[in-house]
Amino acid sequence: MFLLRLCPHLRARGYEVEVITTEDRGEWFDLLAARVPTAHIEGYGRFPRCRHPLRVGRFLAQRDCDVVFLNGDRLAQQSLTMLPDPVVAIPIIHSDGGTTYRLSFANDEAWNALVAVGPRLAERARERFPRRPVIEIMHGVDLPSPEAWPSRAAMTGEELRVIFLGRIVQEAKNVLLTPEALRLCREAGVNARLTIAGDGPDRGRLETRVRELGLEEHVRIMGAVPPSEVYPLLLEHHVLALPSFYEGFGLALAEAQACGCVPVASRLEGITTPAVQDGRTGRLVAVGDAQAFAAALTELGRDPARWAEMSAAAHTRAAEEFSVERMTDGYVHAIEEALAGRHPLPRSRRGRLPVDPRWYWRECVPPWVRAAGRRILGREG
Repeated sequence: MFLLRLCPHLRARGYEVEVITTEDRGEWFDLLAARVPTAHIEGYGRFPRCRHPLRVGRFLAQRDCDVVFLNGDRLAQQSLTMLPDPVVAIPIIHSDGGTTYRLSFANDEAWNALVAVGPRLAERARERFPRRPVIEIMHGVDLPSPEAWPSRAAMTGEELRVIFLGRIVQEAKNVLLTPEALRLCREAGVNARLTIAGDGPDRGRLETRVRELGLEEHVRIMGAVPPSEVYPLLLEHHVLALPSFYEGFGLALAEAQACGCVPVASRLEGITTPAVQDGRTGRLVAVGDAQAFAAALTELGRDPARWAEMSAAAHTRAAEEFSVERMTDGYVHAIEEALAGRHPLPRSRRGRLPVDPRWYWRECVPPWVRAAGRRILGREG
């Protein structure tokens, strides 16, 4: 969704934009292809795997481009040394967890600068690379259309509609907390209902938990939804639940606020704290605390006037601070700085190995060879 919003706006500002995928096209490829030029580099999955980064590197090196943004693409990240020195490479850090930092920081002498989508991510990057440029650009979102906004569901106090929107991945999203918080909220006397819009590897665990709590009649699990359905869903729900263990910026938080859907989210310093003004545009609660989540939901469900005030404040703040135009301004500034030569490479890419040897060792060497190498070097375990 990030590229679907940014790329057309960059084109409208006069930049030539092309989106390139290197592993698979993904669910967004056709939507992007309808708006901006796209290309896919075939060959991922063919044996031997180590050849595909070389295909990616050659493909990018032959492109007549000035700036390459790496949107979490591990293959392009590993083959950056194949780019000509004048091409500016800028990885984008989207998340505070998982393997994101290892990916974005890889091949660190072959990229020019980093973009971080939130303060915490920028802080971590500056700690690691104190002498390298780190640019903070928060995500931008569209507002509902003038025709759709009046359909925003009001709250009467008779029912509280809660939605979780995102991948069903417990390790990151802590989605199993949502039915527990719903149970506690209902026990407190609020007629709350939960919609889960998304899919992922932990959907089965979530469905089991809903059954264990006896909430089948009050929880709807929709599966993955297309982008066209996201805003209509947010407009018909009162509260977005985001109990994540980690995020990057929390794009769903900005989208929810744009739609007047009040977020109740984990308090993640430098990540959700700049996205949500606690007590004004939403509520921030302790990570993993189902009781605190339920208390925040109960408070909103019992006070429709308070919810309406926060809903309006959230919509206004999204328009002022999370607009696509503001995000585009940030990327335009980054591009112009790059073209002006303000983000030079630490050293030339020429004469270096075409693929990061650390990646080659981890991804392309058979496990038994790596194990033998560790034994020979005395690095068991």
